[in-house]
Amino acid sequence: CAIVITNHEGRIEWVNSAYTNMTGYTVQEVKSDYLSILKSGNHPAEFYRQMWETLLAGKIWRGELLNRRKDGTVYDQEMTITPVRGQDGRVNHFVAIKQDVTERRRHEQRLQAERNLLHALMDNLPDAIYFKDTHSRFTLINAAQARNLGLNNPLEAMGRTDMDFFPPHDARQKLTDERRVLNTGEPIVGAVENYNTAEGAVWWSVTKVPIRDASGKITGLVGVTRDITTIKAAEAERQKLDHRLLQAQKLEAIGTLAGGIAHDFNNILAAMIGYAELVKEDTVEMPATHECAREILLATKRAKDLVHQILTFSRQRETHPQVIHLDTVIKEVLKFLRSSLPSLIQIEKHLDAACPAVLADPTQIYQVVLNLASNSLHAMEGKAGTLTLRLEGLEPNAESIKNHPDFQPDRPYVRLTVADTGHGMDAKTLARVFEPFFTTKPIGKGTGLGLAMVHGIVKSHQGIVTVESTPQTGTTFQIFIPASQQAADREDNDSRPLPTGQGQTILLVDDEPALTQLFRRVLTRLNYKPISTNSPREAVELLRLSPDQFHLAITDYTMPELNGLEVAREWHILRPHLPIIMTSGYSAELNKEQLTANGIQHLLTKPVDMFLLAEVLQRLLPATSHPNGSDATLAQPQKLLF
Repeated sequence: CAIVITNHEGRIEWVNSAYTNMTGYTVQEVKSDYLSILKSGNHPAEFYRQMWETLLAGKIWRGELLNRRKDGTVYDQEMTITPVRGQDGRVNHFVAIKQDVTERRRHEQRLQAERNLLHALMDNLPDAIYFKDTHSRFTLINAAQARNLGLNNPLEAMGRTDMDFFPPHDARQKLTDERRVLNTGEPIVGAVENYNTAEGAVWWSVTKVPIRDASGKITGLVGVTRDITTIKAAEAERQKLDHRLLQAQKLEAIGTLAGGIAHDFNNILAAMIGYAELVKEDTVEMPATHECAREILLATKRAKDLVHQILTFSRQRETHPQVIHLDTVIKEVLKFLRSSLPSLIQIEKHLDAACPAVLADPTQIYQVVLNLASNSLHAMEGKAGTLTLRLEGLEPNAESIKNHPDFQPDRPYVRLTVADTGHGMDAKTLARVFEPFFTTKPIGKGTGLGLAMVHGIVKSHQGIVTVESTPQTGTTFQIFIPASQQAADREDNDSRPLPTGQGQTILLVDDEPALTQLFRRVLTRLNYKPISTNSPREAVELLRLSPDQFHLAITDYTMPELNGLEVAREWHILRPHLPIIMTSGYSAELNKEQLTANGIQHLLTKPVDMFLLAEVLQRLLPATSHPNGSDATLAQPQKLLF
């Protein structure tokens, strides 16, 4: 330190070498001069007046001032001036101790600038940032953290802990986490959900990292909290999209699988159903055998419905809407269910016979009713209950349209209600009830496709489906389908006599020997003369060799060597007026234009019902037809069977 001794007037009497080194003046240059020669001139006169008043009063003066070196440069100094009294008690000397603090002040200014920059950055960041000491007391927070703590001024948090701002349970958890960071030095990174806000649930990303000094000792921690509610919402939406994509991929896989197995599986079912029908007809007077055949038909019907359900859900099965009365479909479903209905379950049906008809695919509506009824029966499994089916007409009013905007105004609807007294569903289950592959049933009891398929079918018919349910009070499904302007034919086909032929010759080709054998028996029973082959090329050659022999030809679609379209094309070239029927267990890729262009006049979906086959044959083979005749009319495609 530089030391200067002056007399009572301020004239310099002695300086040390540190002083001369600091100022650049020699002892001779400053001796007997006033200390004022070192003034920089940057301080106001009032500053020096107050300093001398303090000194003359015999008090010590401490302060900072700018001094000037001999070369004219200015430097910062800290100075302490102490008055020295003589034996008479009066001040006769002053001792000034001076220290050059220029570099320290520059360093402090740099630190302050950096500190100001840090504060500016922190206060402009959306993230809440805070620093704490080893006792989890706040030492610095930014504006965002102040807002989180409900403070107007960040300084209000200094020295306080989370216990001063949060509920005890939350605060203790925060302090426990911070103690772990301070003790172990391991940072914490995670996300927490906070419901204690007026806006509802808010998600926060929380990071807490230890602060270490130069020796590595932990002196505190820094925390960063970010509101990630929007990010979480976007992530949840992305997860939903991923889930939907996964479901779509599952559906695509099911569709691919269904398309691949539908042909072969339907061929197997066709043979089983056909032979079972023949056995059933031939054993009317043999009750035991007749009942066995009936059970076989019921089992194969379930298998056929399952294939139709998968094909429908994967959108690989064509729909064939017809004007039908829903009560007939409901009655068919109830016939099917009664055989397996538990004795504890009662069925109540209220079917309005005067209810309008609808334009719908009978197979799909059958599956809708069957799935809803089966779902209700499962909900009541193991206990007494009531399954209620109600069918009635409905004229939507303003309130109905308001609740369900999908209602078409000024159009009547048919409402089907399926209700049960089962265990019901909670809100969480109810929200997912129509999701594909979602099921509450145990493995082996359900696929998760049933209600999703119901929803899809109803929507494809421009209809509406609703569900209401509460735990332990049952579930009610309501289906609304637009009424048709046309009337439906209520005549029961099974009550009419089976149409038979007049010995006409029919050419038949199918690559499945079991099916050709079955068709031969059925056609023979219907009074036709079948000639069959399992080779598509041989079928073409048979017509080429005897073009006038055949009155009608039937071909399967999926076959080796040539498919049904190619066979029909060859037949059509050889005999342009030959009526051609195509059968297929998988007809999704076939359309009317393709069929017509190749001379095909009717498409039958396997398994083929014997009555429908007889009806189509009679329509395409009028009594006056002749193999060479040109009077065979083009029949419009009829319904596909279920």
